[in-house]
Amino acid sequence: MRMPIFGRGPDRPPRFEVVKPKKRDRELTSRWSRAARAYLDKHPFCAECQRREGIDVPAIVVDHIVPRHYGGELWDRSIWQGLCRKCDLGVKRPLERLAVEMGDVLLLINWMAKPQTRPGRWAYVAIAVECDDAERREQSKVGR
Repeated sequence: MRMPIFGRGPDRPPRFEVVKPKKRDRELTSRWSRAARAYLDKHPFCAECQRREGIDVPAIVVDHIVPRHYGGELWDRSIWQGLCRKCDLGVKRPLERLAVEMGDVLLLINWMAKPQTRPGRWAYVAIAVECDDAERREQSKVGR
């Protein structure tokens, strides 16, 4: 009776192939990390919270107003904005999905600059992710 072969033998291919990232990809990642950190040093507060509520909440994400996979340029700093996690997940991404569904991603530029131009429930941002105003104001005081 033949015994099953476990593991790799000379006649069996490996079960998983180890893929090492290309040098160019590693350099791009480190370059982006440095650029994003520098941008957040110059723009430390969430652009959406400042526009909407006038409070200073620390930004932790550098967001492309026009997403890269829809025509936004990676290194065009004029379309970058700092966002807190709640505005990124609760405001920007749903608006991005809506713009894609409407077939015009460039609407995001206007919507992010002027919240009153946003369609329907997003006009003055009834965010899907509810947040405690007292908590945000407390974060704002810490950030100053």
